[in-house]
Amino acid sequence: AGSGKLLLEASLPSFNRTETSECFIFDISSGTITDQEIGPRSVYSRVNRNGDYLYLSSSTILRKYDLDTGELLAQYQKSYIDPDAYHEKYLVISDDGSKVFWNQIMFDADLKKLGFFYEIVLSSNENGSYAFCDTGIYSTPSTDLVAGFPDSFESSGYNSYSDTLVVLSNNEFVF
Repeated sequence: AGSGKLLLEASLPSFNRTETSECFIFDISSGTITDQEIGPRSVYSRVNRNGDYLYLSSSTILRKYDLDTGELLAQYQKSYIDPDAYHEKYLVISDDGSKVFWNQIMFDADLKKLGFFYEIVLSSNENGSYAFCDTGIYSTPSTDLVAGFPDSFESSGYNSYSDTLVVLSNNEFVF
């Protein structure tokens, strides 16, 4: 969270078999949990790299909160309910904070919708100009496929510190 604060997320069981959570701010200097609860129960959460903002998602709503004040800054709500939505919990923030990817939807930092992918975004490069999905790499904001992964592709991960995509293919890592 912001300077001198920690974000605490308490996972709670739910009647529909999904895990929910409540988020609270812990003030390090006083050693207490503030009375400020951040956001509703969610399926997934991410804090931006600087620790200023918290993004919380449920199956239909994505919210952005200021971690210093607890203020809701932005919200996006899907106009439909997907019956498999409880599985959707992919939330990726580019390291520079300029892009937010929620499952298949791309947003700017203030949750203005920028585009849609036909598969779930699993990671991005530092400035969000590339989105990494199961079948390949897409450019943003055009959402055009730049490169596909080979049939032997098993998994991948992107290291923004070294600007390296690591791919597991045929039980070997390829850089």
